[in-house]
Amino acid sequence: MAAASAPVSHIPQANVYFSRKNDVYGGFRLDSSHPISWGGVNAPTAEHWFEKSEFIMQLRTSRDIQVASTNAQLEGAERRDWPQVWRKKLEEILYLKFQQHPDLRELLLGTGTSRIIFNHEDSLLGDGGNVNGNSNNGENELGKALMRVRYTLSEQLAREEE
Repeated sequence: MAAASAPVSHIPQANVYFSRKNDVYGGFRLDSSHPISWGGVNAPTAEHWFEKSEFIMQLRTSRDIQVASTNAQLEGAERRDWPQVWRKKLEEILYLKFQQHPDLRELLLGTGTSRIIFNHEDSLLGDGGNVNGNSNNGENELGKALMRVRYTLSEQLAREEE
């Protein structure tokens, strides 16, 4: 008799790819429909937070990040330190997203130690595109940030279980 197989999300894989919103791992995208609250300010997606984080110093008095939703409203208000801090901000925003959405947190933790790859033509956040991640020309910064968040969450879970 064959042994029962583990749930698909818990089967060890060398790589976990995501690209479309409606894919199994579509919730990993910055623009997935998972609202995030940070310091009493709400945003409909992580992407909203990330894009506006470049301007967050000027937005601290706004109760809703959508108030300053257009680039025209924010022109000239960019953070001078953005090139140095954007990766950390991306990780912070993703951490909040996965803390505030337990279903996504479980899905992320279920990837185990697999490499997470955002299969997208964006060569900074994604892998540069092409089907099945064959390009390898991109930086995959979103995938890397997700792996760091996964590590942080798994360490927290281990401490809670002690």
